[in-house]
Amino acid sequence: MASSVASFAVRNPYTLETIASVRGTACSELGRVIEQAARATRAQAAPLASRLAATRRVAELIRNDTQRLGLLATHEMGKPIAQAVAEVRGLAESLDFWADNAASVLAPLHVDSQSRIEREPLGVVACVSAWNYPYSVPLNVLGPALVLGNAVVFKPSEHALLCGQALVDVLVEAGFDDQLLHCVVGDGELGAALVGDERIDGVAFTGSVAAGQKIVVASAKHVVPLQLELGGKDAAYVHCDVGTSDASVRAAARRVAVGALYNAGQSCSSVERLFVHTALYERFLDELRIVFAEFEAARGDPSDESTQLGPLTRGAEHCNALRDTVDAAVAQGARLVCGGRAHDERFFEPTLLADATSDMGVMRDECFGPLLAAAPVESAAAAFAAMDNSAFGLTASVFSHDRLLAESLLSRLDVGTALWNTCDATAPALPWTGRRLSGVGGTQGLQGLFCTDKTKSVVARRRIALILGGFLNLHTLATRK
Repeated sequence: MASSVASFAVRNPYTLETIASVRGTACSELGRVIEQAARATRAQAAPLASRLAATRRVAELIRNDTQRLGLLATHEMGKPIAQAVAEVRGLAESLDFWADNAASVLAPLHVDSQSRIEREPLGVVACVSAWNYPYSVPLNVLGPALVLGNAVVFKPSEHALLCGQALVDVLVEAGFDDQLLHCVVGDGELGAALVGDERIDGVAFTGSVAAGQKIVVASAKHVVPLQLELGGKDAAYVHCDVGTSDASVRAAARRVAVGALYNAGQSCSSVERLFVHTALYERFLDELRIVFAEFEAARGDPSDESTQLGPLTRGAEHCNALRDTVDAAVAQGARLVCGGRAHDERFFEPTLLADATSDMGVMRDECFGPLLAAAPVESAAAAFAAMDNSAFGLTASVFSHDRLLAESLLSRLDVGTALWNTCDATAPALPWTGRRLSGVGGTQGLQGLFCTDKTKSVVARRRIALILGGFLNLHTLATRK
């Protein structure tokens, strides 16, 4: 008798109701899926122009279905509808960028009259994705991979199964071959089997550092290219010159708060560490408290357009972890400015801790929630040392009227994205990369088009090299034009 296959219940994190049940993919089925994808890459002959046309159709379909796709994310992982719709709109912008730039970027690069560099698809790409941005994170891999002519075996997070399947459906409806794009459903065991399969030619993963390190080990046997986005502990610094006007203080506080609380802080690029010049420290904390209170007042039903703070996707488990982090920090001497409590095991209040020190877990470990820890610093040099004291390197922000000071500080930080007077900002043309434990490789921008390809150097000689004295004249081979 065949063994039963697990089903995954999809639960709305706000209503706590089960809204769907999705059949899992058995490990025994996975091998057939990978083989089917591998056969499709060998037979695949759709020209680049056709793939770019499909890419433009995906963008059009998404623009025509933005509200439904956004609401699906709201129901499945609790993202406030306004934020979910903004994510969906961003998908179309990324697709437009790839469609506009892929042909020129992927064209053979002629080094000289006899040499060129060609770009080829990797083959079968395993994409193991995250739930916090259930459309944009996987599309940043699926889009370029399909444009390049790869096959993709895509495992969405267990917390974003409906969004993952919806994304696949749109891609296939737009014209991408369903033999080149497969969606499999499972937990970490299935993910490990996927990335460790010898027929996989490249792996793209977004998730925790621990899971990413396991993927490195699992894929090492076959030595395949990796693209890993593993998390962050992003820092912001507010320089003393921001205090020259109340308007500047309010604006900076609002941007830092949004950077910390957007999507309930469930982002690898959320601001989790804040350093403020001592001359402005207490004043800035007071302003942050006001903005945090506004977010708390806008906490509630994520399907309501006015909601700014939705439930945590992982509910009670995440609430308990955040509460433990806050309690430990306070026990070590941090000051609780506001928040710190869970509500109904679904929500966690916007939480601000002051006087945090580098030995506290809240300043070292990724919290992935609406929690910001702050500390005073006496100078920009001290701010640099504090910001750089992290195992992660995703983004960093500096707020100052002095651009030279800000960019000097940011240029020395080992991060993938440096931000002046803003937080957590990106665009389709900008690569999204991490350093240190934040990952390797990158998506978005032109670099995103290269994350699932390989290069081939081609050297063509018009005449066969002369044979002198019975031996091949290697000098002629190397230099003759």
